[in-house]
Amino acid sequence: MKSFLLLTIEYDGYDFCGWAKQNKQKTIQGELEAAIFVVLKTKDFKTLGASKTDSEVHAEDQKVYLELPFKPQLISLKNSVNKALPISIKIKDIKEISPDFKVRHCKEKIYNYIFYKKEPGIFQNRYGVYINNFNFQKFWEALKIFEGEHNFLNFAKISRSNLGKIKTIRTINQISFKETENEFICEFFAKGFIRYQIRMIVGAAIAYAQELITIEQIKAVLLLEEPKLKYIAPGKGLILKKIFY
Repeated sequence: MKSFLLLTIEYDGYDFCGWAKQNKQKTIQGELEAAIFVVLKTKDFKTLGASKTDSEVHAEDQKVYLELPFKPQLISLKNSVNKALPISIKIKDIKEISPDFKVRHCKEKIYNYIFYKKEPGIFQNRYGVYINNFNFQKFWEALKIFEGEHNFLNFAKISRSNLGKIKTIRTINQISFKETENEFICEFFAKGFIRYQIRMIVGAAIAYAQELITIEQIKAVLLLEEPKLKYIAPGKGLILKKIFY
């Protein structure tokens, strides 16, 4: 009898080429499936992630659909797979779901982009970005342009074969800001994001804050009146914080 499970996993994505499994590349999905194979001794299972995070991007609340050909003991499965996983990936929770559950049909996702106020130490460097002489007020001014519904074609990485197949008209519900003693944290709320979307938005806002481009250029690129900008923020500053169903 088949079982349908929902995993909640967290990972440090810095050493990986993103979530999605790729040939000859170290990925989160690839490591997860390898660990499941070690435990189950079979490849007769299926995984599907809720969010295709990019290279170096982290997650605290990635959701993964797992289909198995039998009914496992959930706690034992979680503990055994965690032992087989690298230290940078961990299953936080596992539960049964209905066969018709769609892991990618979520209500909202929250991503954070983290900036350090001062140059970080070696143990923090992989989880945020530090930029010298950074005008955060100008950065914030640029970010707010992207709230609401827009065609994000110029702020996404889409292969030629997928042009027209991926919906580029998306809505960012909110972009908010939090400040801690050591960090500036930008929060992005939306039903879904396209590949590189947040990183290209943040990259453009950084470029404006550094006076490399104008606010008018950003608006023109967003309106598809000018070609894509060359700026992409590092993946290590981005983290998938929460997925809601």
